Amino acid sequence: MALPLIATCFAVLGGLLYAIPVLISAGFLAKVPSGENAVALVVPFFSSILAGICLLLANFCLVAAGKWDELPKPGWITSGTIFLLGLAAFGAFFAWLEHFPAWTKPLSLFCGALMPLATAGFMVYAAFHQPQENQTALTLLRIPILIASFMGLLFAVWGVQSYLSRVRANEKREWEAYQAREKENARVAALSPLERLEEKYASFSPNSPLWPYLVDLVLESDPACRALTVSRCLSVPNWSDQLKSCLQSDTPLYQRGALQLVNQLASEQLQADWAESIAQSVRITQAQMAKDDNWLTTPQDLNPKPLAHVQDLLAAAQRFNPNPGMESALQSLQIQLESQAESPEQQAAKLALAAVLGQPRERH
Repeated sequence: MALPLIATCFAVLGGLLYAIPVLISAGFLAKVPSGENAVALVVPFFSSILAGICLLLANFCLVAAGKWDELPKPGWITSGTIFLLGLAAFGAFFAWLEHFPAWTKPLSLFCGALMPLATAGFMVYAAFHQPQENQTALTLLRIPILIASFMGLLFAVWGVQSYLSRVRANEKREWEAYQAREKENARVAALSPLERLEEKYASFSPNSPLWPYLVDLVLESDPACRALTVSRCLSVPNWSDQLKSCLQSDTPLYQRGALQLVNQLASEQLQADWAESIAQSVRITQAQMAKDDNWLTTPQDLNPKPLAHVQDLLAAAQRFNPNPGMESALQSLQIQLESQAESPEQQAAKLALAAVLGQPRERH
């Protein structure tokens, strides 16, 4: 009596587990999960696998209890049928997941939901009836179960074929993308630095902000490229206001680009209200040095050449000195440099600052 009870427990559990992906899939039809919620797809996936295992265990218990004795080769037939039925349920879920044609939906409902549940119910029936009675009941279910099992096999084969086709298509796309990248890289490598920069700027929007050009001004050393970058800076809408904002930026790379633009402009292009922004640049640099003792000697991603940054800063300040706010900021920077640990960079910065403070400057 123990084996039929165990078989009943496994069959009921298998039926419930098969019902879970059916109900969840119905909910997914209304709203397919995406992003972080896509993890919910593992629930019907593993439910189908566990349900198939439960029905196989129930089948083994029924074979051991002699409930299939009226069938020829009962173990092989029933085990094979249940295994194919498990493939049917998994194949049905896979078919739904891969968005196969619409005509697969009724078949997947039949193969992946109704027949597994019917089989679980039949196993419960078989556990408490005589083999001869089971034979009659199985005759009624034989045709739909075999159809469902066969369709399950087709779904599984279809799924494997679809997966392999997708893998081949992905490999082909990746190879074509790789060839396209290599071709593009070879074309770009054949261009001169100025041509590459012109092509880059051609892709920019007319309303592009100033800071990308300022970064290029820092990174470019070719005179023709720098001249092109300066001309593009002057074509940016409200470039003067954006320049003042970048001069007061806490990011050294943006600040240095703005300083270099000031140094590249002719005297008649300078604007008097930039003086306060450059004085603020001096104060920001002094504060960053005070916060980090290695600021002047340690290159960083956003400050690749600290000493060159200070030199550009002093060159820009020199163009607006004498100026009360500028003098005060430069003196604070001088005090900060005096307190820095002695190094070649510190000595070079002190000499450059002394030159700025010790000679008369043009007025604006």
